[in-house]
Amino acid sequence: MGTCKIDPQYQVGVYDEIKGAEGLDAHHAEQKAVMKKLVKDYDMYTALCINVPKIGHTIKGTNGIVSRSTKGMTSARQLLVRDTKELRRGYPDIPNSKLQELIDMNKKLYPEMRK
Repeated sequence: MGTCKIDPQYQVGVYDEIKGAEGLDAHHAEQKAVMKKLVKDYDMYTALCINVPKIGHTIKGTNGIVSRSTKGMTSARQLLVRDTKELRRGYPDIPNSKLQELIDMNKKLYPEMRK
């Protein structure tokens, strides 16, 4: 009986566990520079991420690059909403189930997301 291999594209998980998939970047869906200010004890290495293609994340693609702007971000929840919209814009093929998984995991991990 064969083992089931998980497709790393759009995999949601802890940065240290999902980073390094070939051709993909582990995207901190809530920008780490802002999260450090908004979330107590935030650690980018244990933070939640989603694996996305390098094109659209670190290499400009047809939809540009996901926003890294920190302007106007005053809450972790606001940042999650903005970054979820940016993921949808930059990666139109991203499954809704993966975005929902990312949102749900963030709400569980960071109490600040529920405010």
